[in-house]
Amino acid sequence: MQRSNLKFLVNRALCSLFVLCLPLAAQAAPGDLDPSFGTGGKRVLAYDFGGDNIDRAFKIIVDGSSSYVIGDASTSPTSGTTTITRLQSNGQIDGSYGVNGTVKVGDLNGAVGWLDLVNGALQTDGKLVLVGRGNFAGNTDMLACRFNASGARDLAFGAQGNGCRRIGFDLVANGHDAASAVAIQPNGSIVIAGAATWDAKSASSRMAIARLTSTGFPDFGFGVGGKTTVAFDHWKSAWSVAMAVDPSGRILIAGNVEEMELSPCDMDFAAVRLLSNGTLDTQGFSGGKFVQGFDLGPTVDGCDYHTDYLNGMALQADGSILLGGSASFSSTFDFAAAVMKLKPNGTLDPTFGNNGRVFHTACDVCLASNFYAFKVQPDGKMLLGGATIVDGFLYDFVIMRLTPNGQTDDSFQGGHTFVSFDNMPNESSDFPFSIGLQFGRPIIVGTKEIGTSSDIAIVRLQN
Repeated sequence: MQRSNLKFLVNRALCSLFVLCLPLAAQAAPGDLDPSFGTGGKRVLAYDFGGDNIDRAFKIIVDGSSSYVIGDASTSPTSGTTTITRLQSNGQIDGSYGVNGTVKVGDLNGAVGWLDLVNGALQTDGKLVLVGRGNFAGNTDMLACRFNASGARDLAFGAQGNGCRRIGFDLVANGHDAASAVAIQPNGSIVIAGAATWDAKSASSRMAIARLTSTGFPDFGFGVGGKTTVAFDHWKSAWSVAMAVDPSGRILIAGNVEEMELSPCDMDFAAVRLLSNGTLDTQGFSGGKFVQGFDLGPTVDGCDYHTDYLNGMALQADGSILLGGSASFSSTFDFAAAVMKLKPNGTLDPTFGNNGRVFHTACDVCLASNFYAFKVQPDGKMLLGGATIVDGFLYDFVIMRLTPNGQTDDSFQGGHTFVSFDNMPNESSDFPFSIGLQFGRPIIVGTKEIGTSSDIAIVRLQN
């Protein structure tokens, strides 16, 4: 008897005993919801501290089996508070952190009128550094705060005795300075990047970078008094979005420039590289500065709709740099997921996509798409998180994955997956804002909006 026929008869005999006749359980595929997280892969946080019950998420920071959700929540009709919630690996709130799992950061006992902390980084000792802005008697400055592993503010950080450090650039009187990115150097120094207003009349800004010592004091070996700014010729405004420190101690800052002199509707990707002392790396990185757009949009009424904005950056092991974000391709500001790849010298890598650039629309039938989050996996695959309208009139998450060469990853649900937090059809608009990786699986945080209220929405996917 042939071996194949013998195998068939054996399997048939086993089926008669109901062993192999049972259907096999479906195998988890990349992009599927991870059922070990939350409820069916999803989790909603509703603080409901007061006011309009507006709860929002800005950033997720993953630390092994724990994750920190950075956001804010309304506490009255006119005020709110920054929130930090620590989740366990299964998506449940870690009640040992802060008060019942959440830390609230308000007015620092009257030291500020209000504050927003929107990004953060974990130190090797488990302390969490958050950055953003605070309003001090009408003057808005950068703000950095550090929290112990328990969630309590580290009162030894900075000079104010409240665990925070105010950083003012004050390029103009009552200028608006805000931080949006932070990185921890191997020696414990804290590098902070954002924007500083330099023209109050036009609200124009420059990239603004500061470095603090590990104790929260200005690092006078960086820039002037621990601070420096970067302007871009012929561009009205520039601001920082993401930052990384390379093994040589050079500091990469990526963000956007806006409104070129001859094209006021333009917004492009921008990046700079600083030497460890805060001066521009003019020799090794494209003259120190890089600006490039996708320029997909049309010209309408004399205005070029070339609005390309950056969401994130990743520094690769070979020194190459990935810049991810959105590129508008219509006068109605419909956006594609967009990625640029730079060589270590700060020029576009011609081996990637079309002269260093790739873009992909959310899907053939998607409407009003926009992308807000970017993350690169250890295997070089790229995740872009956005919001789109597919089968109704409200937004859902769309998560796209690209291969290292910039093509859509067909193993990931054909290249993209959709996640809705609706309890009923078209109940909410869902917007993702940050992507992390936990156990190699994408974990995405954003906001679920219902009417004038909103909750924090979190999902974890299979990889």
